[in-house]
Amino acid sequence: MKKYWLLPFAVVLCPLALLLHWPLLDRCWLRYYDWTHHNPPVHHRDELRTRLTQYERIPYAALGAPYLTATKSDQGAYADLLRSSQYYRIRREHLYQKVVGDFRLRDFICKDQYYQQCLRDGEVELRVLLDEKMLLKTLELQEALRKRNADPQGFSNVNGYRHTSNTAREGSTPARRHLLGQEEVMSIGMVGRISRTNAFCWRFWRTRSSKTEGALAVIRGP
Repeated sequence: MKKYWLLPFAVVLCPLALLLHWPLLDRCWLRYYDWTHHNPPVHHRDELRTRLTQYERIPYAALGAPYLTATKSDQGAYADLLRSSQYYRIRREHLYQKVVGDFRLRDFICKDQYYQQCLRDGEVELRVLLDEKMLLKTLELQEALRKRNADPQGFSNVNGYRHTSNTAREGSTPARRHLLGQEEVMSIGMVGRISRTNAFCWRFWRTRSSKTEGALAVIRGP
């Protein structure tokens, strides 16, 4: 017996599941974006810079009181730190654009309540700080791995930019580099056939990432 009676339930439950389970909705939007857009990987500095210029910049003062209050970005030392910053204005379709190799813009953004709202409502925009130097260093790391015949995508980005409220919610003290989009937390898995990958990545960041430039990434093992 054909179970056509299940169809009405599927029609109702599938959209509901997408709305309630945001990671599933995120993956669906990713597939849809790749299906409807040409989205090649970014391997060169000029390509990265060109991609970043496509995103509108807005000053701290234009973020609005509700957002500043909700993210605690208007509090004391944090406000002083962020006041001169220029934020990227990110829409949902921007999240899935590749900016470093096959890594997408979403890989450098915290998955907080604003991110989830953006997935559910295309009119919601994100306000994001991303340091170009940090992205360029990630590109350099990929090129260094490629020269060693290793997988340039052999690590994953855990998070990058995080606002004050998001960092505090995770139980840690807001770090200056995360607030400014200058620090990237990475997790290393198996990278090709090359041994001592963790040591190589640590050495790369220690020798080529300048603390004064704010491009240091933190690397975590699997």
